[in-house]
Amino acid sequence: MPPEKTRLLYPLLLLYPLLLLFLLIPHTASGNEQYRIDGSPVLLYKVINHLFYADKTEWSNFCHRKISCVGRGTVLFESTEGETRPTIKLEIEFANLLSLFPSNDKDASSPFFKCMELNPRYFGNGEADDVVLSTQTIHGLVFRLKDGTKAAFLKGMEQNLGIVLEGAVCGLEGSRIRLHRPGSCTAQCPENEKAAGNVSPPVLRVVDTLNGASLAVYKYQRR
Repeated sequence: MPPEKTRLLYPLLLLYPLLLLFLLIPHTASGNEQYRIDGSPVLLYKVINHLFYADKTEWSNFCHRKISCVGRGTVLFESTEGETRPTIKLEIEFANLLSLFPSNDKDASSPFFKCMELNPRYFGNGEADDVVLSTQTIHGLVFRLKDGTKAAFLKGMEQNLGIVLEGAVCGLEGSRIRLHRPGSCTAQCPENEKAAGNVSPPVLRVVDTLNGASLAVYKYQRR
């Protein structure tokens, strides 16, 4: 092979292994999250791309199925002036491919997740702030504790803390799967009273990935 052609091909040969890695390794919306449908891992962006062109039969088979996003957060200590109790924030930004409320929502009430259960083994007599949804993405969870040892305990198990958002497929809004029923959207699940009756509002949970225990359980509400 002439030297000039060899010089042209050499950079391409160097890039070839990187190209293989990109094509062969599964990709998700974020390296810290995983989407599941009926418990099975999926590449949700591919599902969404397919649903743009799906017919009614395909939609009927897909609608109202359980969908979840599992992510991991970072435990941060926060100090607020005048606040004597330890405050920690489980910082995360995930579920970017799920829609929690209509993008054109004109309802004056704000959607939020309210903590309904807080495991005393992990939080003692602490409290959890509401998770207000100013955007479609969940950005973090805040806990106000009364025991500093619990804060240190949670920081120590940071690698084992998982955050799970669970809901049911209600349609497609733009490039996101809808977990809500009202509002206009790109594609909507057919109205089936029997199937729709099994659709519960989204639930947000913090879990111990080692033993599956729930640390905190939040339920979707509107003010």
